[in-house]
Amino acid sequence: MKIFVTGAAGLIGRKTSCALRRRGWTVYGCDLPAHSEKLKNIVGCDLREALPDNFFNDYDVVVHLAGHPNAGTAPQDQIFKDNTAINENVFTSALASGVRKIVFASSVQVFNGWENNAPRFRPSSPCYLPLDGNLPANAANAYSRSKLIAEQRLQTICEQRAIDVVVLRFPWVFGSGKFFHATRRTVGAWTRAEAFSFLPVEDAASVIVASCERMTPGFRRYFPAAQENLLWLPAERVREEYFPTIPLRPGVDQSKSLVDLTALEHDLQWSPRRVATWKSAIVHTRNFLSRMRQRW
Repeated sequence: MKIFVTGAAGLIGRKTSCALRRRGWTVYGCDLPAHSEKLKNIVGCDLREALPDNFFNDYDVVVHLAGHPNAGTAPQDQIFKDNTAINENVFTSALASGVRKIVFASSVQVFNGWENNAPRFRPSSPCYLPLDGNLPANAANAYSRSKLIAEQRLQTICEQRAIDVVVLRFPWVFGSGKFFHATRRTVGAWTRAEAFSFLPVEDAASVIVASCERMTPGFRRYFPAAQENLLWLPAERVREEYFPTIPLRPGVDQSKSLVDLTALEHDLQWSPRRVATWKSAIVHTRNFLSRMRQRW
């Protein structure tokens, strides 16, 4: 199987490309010229420009990771314009090239209602727990709207053409080198709407690999996240303290986690790895002290 990865020089792209090659697949990719010039099998390409119809010829799967990675990388109108153009160019060329499957990196921001640079922003609570890939959209900034439009476009493509689609609504993804730095900031209220979820980059790569290898038919949308939460508290305690009025979905183990991985486990045979116990103990202590300082 041949797989093409857009945004292959980024945080998730590098890990994904390496993981796919270890599985024995032929992997090529592209990124902006400044990012890709020293990386093997990655060509420099500005996806904001229209692509030839044969750009993805002979590739079975396109893993689309390219675009502005979050809401703070550029002015809002530029993020929306660039991401929308990139997505449409990739999808159009993939269809013309006869690609069999598209795996698209969407975002938790599609449903968390985060407003960029809103000084008095108070994040909403999720409409139900545990979270899954079917949460209704609440895209409140240019970045999340560009992701939502891409999801809708892919669903239409899937319904009209013989192509399979996997949409992954990633939460906060970070590498192990920034683990402690990242989690020290996570007691902030802005992660409340996604139930304080996160995902190590190694797991982000592994769920993409599973999406490529298992050709689940039709349009599928998932919320891959670690079973732990960024408060490093038991799921039941987080619900009691932060979400006492949020309805619980029936038929799901409510005590295990704030996210529901049932669909991922069933369709892709994927589940995240447990975060190392010693890491969680240290971060839990830091967050506990931070909460105590806030109360004082």
